[in-house]
Amino acid sequence: LTKAIIKKLALAAANPNLKGRPIVIYFDGTPGIGKTEIAKAVAEALFDDQSRLTRIDFNEIVDLGTLYRFGIEKMNAAIKTNPESQVILWDELHRITHTPSKQLIENTLMNVIDEGKLPKSPDSQEKIEMPGATVIIATGNMLELALKPGARSMTNRELMAEFRLIMRHPEQFLAVFEKSFGGAFRSRLGAPLLFSPLTDDEVDVLRDRLFEENTKIIRANGVKKVELSKSAKEFFTKEYVPLEGGRWIRRAMEMYVENALVAEIVGSEGKYEGVSIEIVWDEKARQLKGEVSRDGKVVETLKLADVPRTKSDYHPDVKEKTAWKTSAHEAMGHALVRTVLYGADAVAEINTFGGGEGGWMEPNTSAAGEEMYQGTKSGIKLIAVMLAGHIAELKALGVSANGASSDFERARSVAQTMLLDGSMPDIAPIAVIKNPSTGQIDMSEAKKQELEKKVTFLLEYSAKIAEMIIDKNRELGDTVAKALHDAPDMHMTGDDFRKLVEGKMQPLGDHEMESARQYAVQATEFKSTLSCATLLTKAEAVPAKGTSKFKAFWQWLTRWFR
Repeated sequence: LTKAIIKKLALAAANPNLKGRPIVIYFDGTPGIGKTEIAKAVAEALFDDQSRLTRIDFNEIVDLGTLYRFGIEKMNAAIKTNPESQVILWDELHRITHTPSKQLIENTLMNVIDEGKLPKSPDSQEKIEMPGATVIIATGNMLELALKPGARSMTNRELMAEFRLIMRHPEQFLAVFEKSFGGAFRSRLGAPLLFSPLTDDEVDVLRDRLFEENTKIIRANGVKKVELSKSAKEFFTKEYVPLEGGRWIRRAMEMYVENALVAEIVGSEGKYEGVSIEIVWDEKARQLKGEVSRDGKVVETLKLADVPRTKSDYHPDVKEKTAWKTSAHEAMGHALVRTVLYGADAVAEINTFGGGEGGWMEPNTSAAGEEMYQGTKSGIKLIAVMLAGHIAELKALGVSANGASSDFERARSVAQTMLLDGSMPDIAPIAVIKNPSTGQIDMSEAKKQELEKKVTFLLEYSAKIAEMIIDKNRELGDTVAKALHDAPDMHMTGDDFRKLVEGKMQPLGDHEMESARQYAVQATEFKSTLSCATLLTKAEAVPAKGTSKFKAFWQWLTRWFR
């Protein structure tokens, strides 16, 4: 890989047609395998200075406005600081493939590459020349999409074998790459340089390096020595999630070691001055512990963390399916269980009633993922994720079914807002409706009020449907709670879960029960029609008991619990 990078830089530098233009390299691979670190190394190797690297995070870029604010302006500022040379990192460039403004963003970036100049401002014709020695490194995770189903449950060796197969037969990866970017833009990026997954030896090296980094604060507070025992090292090797790479190691190290030790040591008023701490793994109790020694004798054992089963324990064909079937509410369970199990960079399919697979979100955009679910404390927060899916679908009014998925960014923002404070955000900036004939924004005050009512309706009856299902089988609360408890970063008992949901929902009266049934029937129809207007404005009578529609509703309600 190093030789490939050097060769590409040398060829580009020698090409007279590229004079005055930045050299562009595209790195691809699974997440957390060091693409960003290599970019830093390139900056240091070329200019003896890592600070010459300017990182543009394409997670923040969803349209031209954010491209200028978080991309162009940042690059302009970097050029003013270092006008002679730059390494610019376009990190996670693949994120633009899911935005409605993809083509506009690609065109702007192509102009930057072709001209070697940056617009001074969005409205200005004036441009700022990039340094003659400018290297643009773009990174993406397209390789993850080219892996065969079940890649998340692979061992490190299995993932490495799959990578070697792709290297020998790259057609599947190239097909994903070609679908993701426009042809003209792909030609500017050039042939991707593929990064292999981390080897077992690299995992060990990274583990030890991160351990040293994450325990500096402990040693700075008087602890003589902190080290990993053989069992603790084996824990990080065994529990490692290959498809997350170094991100998993860093997160686990921070959560299970650093945070726990800081809580015990810092502020202990010299209690641990001069001691040695060895981190050990208790497999039977699934606990990481710290054995505190003074003068060679263990004087105290600190319980650092209860470690739930990691994502590698969940086989998507078996355990995930079981988790869906036993969730207390289909959409809620689908959203929570899938996202919590697989984390922020996983596929999250947050759906409405009748959901199933292939939801409104695109791969790798899991509504802020596991961070959003840490410490979830109230029922409204559980419902909020599902509601974000409803909001995205409301936006699809007047748009084709495919149009719904392109609006995930705003819906993700809404979900974050609701999950953080449990509030109902202002619908105005979210429910933007496109006129199908003109493609223009069409948002009258009346339409705004109508949508506000619809979202309120969705929130109210989504919660009540959840109550109905929980009433149907109280044990389901324990089942889904266990699934959540066993997932990373989610610690709830079955009793906690039951109290949490019950505390937020009132008993249903007869009228409310019938209204909820009607809503569920309409929601089932919505699955195939993608027509919000039909779903929410149809005033047909509640299906009578014994009718085919009533029967269909109960079949739908119970199908996941057979």
